[in-house]
Amino acid sequence: MIVLLADKPEQASMSTILKPDNEEIFPKWFVKRRNYVAPNSTVFPDITVFSGDIIDLLQKLNSFTSLKYNWDSYGAIPPSLMSIRNARRFLFKNANVSLPFYFVSPGINGEVMIELNKDQKAAEIYFNPDGSEELLLYENNNCILEKEDVSSYTDLIEFFNE
Repeated sequence: MIVLLADKPEQASMSTILKPDNEEIFPKWFVKRRNYVAPNSTVFPDITVFSGDIIDLLQKLNSFTSLKYNWDSYGAIPPSLMSIRNARRFLFKNANVSLPFYFVSPGINGEVMIELNKDQKAAEIYFNPDGSEELLLYENNNCILEKEDVSSYTDLIEFFNE
């Protein structure tokens, strides 16, 4: 089992934690034996199926759980657990799909946004606190599609592969 730790390993648990000799190949922490999973950790049955970009997005997404009210000093509310969970599911589900993931960010109203970007095309997927989703597609900085309650990401895949 491999575990991604959001906290420093020495603070996470009493587990035996190994760090690989060659960090350039895999600069993450490995867990040799783990009886307890820290609350801010994400456990994957096999981490090799996720690219480094996806792992980085997941770690950043996990960091949103520590945001407090007014995290931007303008009254923003922290991302809801529902928003974080749905964004995480999207990343898990599409980790091996050829999509140009760009970044993930918290929104001011408790949502989480994942942006994809390739050349003059971009997509923003909003995971809202009420469980709904919104998809916005942009080409040359112009919004060409706005869709709510996204049940299929076929439009997204076709958009970037045109």
